Amino acid sequence: MIQLPSARIFLLASIAALSLPLFSNVSIELLTILFFTGLFISVASYFSQRLPHFQTLAISVTIFLFGAWWFSLYKNNRMSHQLSTSFDSFAIVALNHPQEKNKVVQFDATIISGDASNSLLHVSLLKDSAQNFKSIKTGSALAVYTSLQPLSTTDSIYGDYYRMLFSHGYDASVFVVYDNWCKLNIGSVPLPLKHRIRLRANMLRDNILAIISKSGVTDNALNMSSAMAFGDRSLLSSSQRKVFSQAGVAHVLALSGMHISIIFMLLCFFVRFRRFSMLREAVIIFVIWCYVLVVGMPISALRAAIMLSISMLLSMSKSNTIALNSVSVAGVVLFVANPLCVVDVGFQFSFISVISILIMYKTFYGLLLSASNRHFPRLVSVVWSLVSVSLAAQLGTVPLQLYYFGSVSLLFIPANFIAIPSAYAIILSTLLIIIFSFFPFLSFLRQAFAVALSAVVDFLDYSLRLLSSLPFNGIVVVSCFSVVFPFYLL
Repeated sequence: MIQLPSARIFLLASIAALSLPLFSNVSIELLTILFFTGLFISVASYFSQRLPHFQTLAISVTIFLFGAWWFSLYKNNRMSHQLSTSFDSFAIVALNHPQEKNKVVQFDATIISGDASNSLLHVSLLKDSAQNFKSIKTGSALAVYTSLQPLSTTDSIYGDYYRMLFSHGYDASVFVVYDNWCKLNIGSVPLPLKHRIRLRANMLRDNILAIISKSGVTDNALNMSSAMAFGDRSLLSSSQRKVFSQAGVAHVLALSGMHISIIFMLLCFFVRFRRFSMLREAVIIFVIWCYVLVVGMPISALRAAIMLSISMLLSMSKSNTIALNSVSVAGVVLFVANPLCVVDVGFQFSFISVISILIMYKTFYGLLLSASNRHFPRLVSVVWSLVSVSLAAQLGTVPLQLYYFGSVSLLFIPANFIAIPSAYAIILSTLLIIIFSFFPFLSFLRQAFAVALSAVVDFLDYSLRLLSSLPFNGIVVVSCFSVVFPFYLL
């Protein structure tokens, strides 16, 4: 892997960013000097064509310094945006639909007036007995009286929930008492392009979910399809999330390559321009990115979309592509766009699981199918392929699971046999319900798939609850930092 240029850049830059807490006393000025000095030495050694081992070492050290420098520079620029912490009135616009969590409702918003204009907020609003909070929708304008809690005031972006919000681009969190807000009627509001795109995408997702809910699906099926097809897990109960986690299949709730591959297969089936293959590829790439935009652009979906785009662009140019290099290019692109993403748990799980599959899948697959020269039935091949993927992904992410969650499921293989086919059926049924909703004369098909969707969700829910209730369904250990790095260094 290290011989691939993009893999080397991604790996060394990520290690540098994750290692920064060990060098907290190093200033950005010193990192800048070290990086550009290393860059000069690397360029000079490259053109001199002497001492190839020194050239490799110089380039590797320079990439490491680039990761540390770019991470620190990006972080310092984010933290330089100072916000007042005094109580004040703010006009905000809700960027997504509020979700109820215990005694509060939470949503994302942006400030549209004052010195803090365009700041991205994570809002927690205390519920009122009259339930006026239910009038807040995606795009609602509100006047709130509160104080901002800037996320950049923390000393480090590692650790708690607020630091995670900071790495996702939020500027502040706010808590609003139920009698300290009111709705505003101000018509259209000028927003920055990134917030405007996010708002429109969330409005479209809300409209799509409304279409699905009218098709006759059960509430449980609607919540599950919302999570699996559109990445909105807020409707799932805490018990449902716990069941998926205990069974070792929480990954099916996170939009990833599996979801992108399903969309890709549907597009390949419906979009057929035999004489215009380049147009076909371009249409598929465009629709894939539209889907990623609508579901909120999670890192795992971005990684899969970038990899798919690279592969399809190379196929149009008749070039060969290397899967491991494609995922590395995706990592480099995401790191350059937002270096704080490397400390995100979803980023780490997404890339390590894919890299583990690419490295170990063939080994696991060959344990059975290479043991004999006879041809195995196709069903056996498909089943063992699924087992091999699950083993590779699980083995690669075990250290991270132990580090972050302190436990790992022992039932991930049987659980994946149930969850992955069910996820395919749920996503496919959801998309077909949406498609048939545009054709009133095919309403019977829409209702049929709604019934099928509800049945699959009930089966999945029952099966995973049964598995998670079995004794000795997991291993619990004391979370330790030393578990992670020795494993990956091997």
